[in-house]
Amino acid sequence: MKKGFVAKTALAAAVVVGPVVGMSAGTADATPVWGGAYAVAYPWWGTNAHWSNLQVAWAWGPSNLVNKAYAESARGCWGCNALAVNVQVDLVSYASTPPNESDVATVVDKGNGNDQNLAAAAMFVVTSPGRVSLSGSGWAQLGSIEWQLRSLSLEGSTTAAVQATITSLLGQVVSILESDVTTTTPATSLGAGSPTAVTPAVAPAVAPAASSGVTVTSNIQFNS
Repeated sequence: MKKGFVAKTALAAAVVVGPVVGMSAGTADATPVWGGAYAVAYPWWGTNAHWSNLQVAWAWGPSNLVNKAYAESARGCWGCNALAVNVQVDLVSYASTPPNESDVATVVDKGNGNDQNLAAAAMFVVTSPGRVSLSGSGWAQLGSIEWQLRSLSLEGSTTAAVQATITSLLGQVVSILESDVTTTTPATSLGAGSPTAVTPAVAPAVAPAASSGVTVTSNIQFNS
C-alpha cells in the first residue's frame, strides 16, 4: 500500500500490488462510500462468471470508503473461471484528514480442480481542502477504461495475463488523475486587519491538482 502521493512523478509509481490492511472503522457522521464486485462461477452453467466495473464516487469531509471484490468457483466446478474487478475513484472534497479506507480482494475455490479465480480491488482516493472536480475528458477516459475492464475474460487466458492487463489500466487511471483533476480552493481577503477565508462559492481559484494541495492515495489488492 502506498499513501500520500502528491507530485506527478510519485503518482506514476503509486500502482503497486500487495496486501492492504483495512483502516480504522471511522466516525458515525462520516460520509459512507461503498463499492464492490461479486462473481461466482457454477458448474454446468455460469462457468465463466465476470463482474467488473469502475465507480466514481463523491464524498464530503470525513469519509468511510469501502471497496470489496469477491470471486468464487462454487462446489463441483471443474475448469470454472470467476473474475471480480472493482476500481473505485473517490473524490473527497473539503477534507483536511485522510479518509478511512478498506480495500479487500477475496478468492474462494470450492471446485474440483482446474479452476481460475481472480479478484482485484483498487481504490484511488483524491482529497482536497477545497472542492474536487474531474474534467469532461477525465470522465470520458475513465469510461473507456471501464469498458476495457468489462471486456476482460479469464476464459482462454490466465490469471497472470489478466492481472497484468488490469495493472496497466490502473496506471492509466493514475495518469488521468494527474492531468484531469482540479480543485476549487478558498481565496483570502483582508478583514479587520487580518486575512480571513472566503468560501469557494464566493471566490473560487481553480488550479491543477499537483500544485493545489490535492492528495491522491492508492490501495490496490489482487487475490487469485
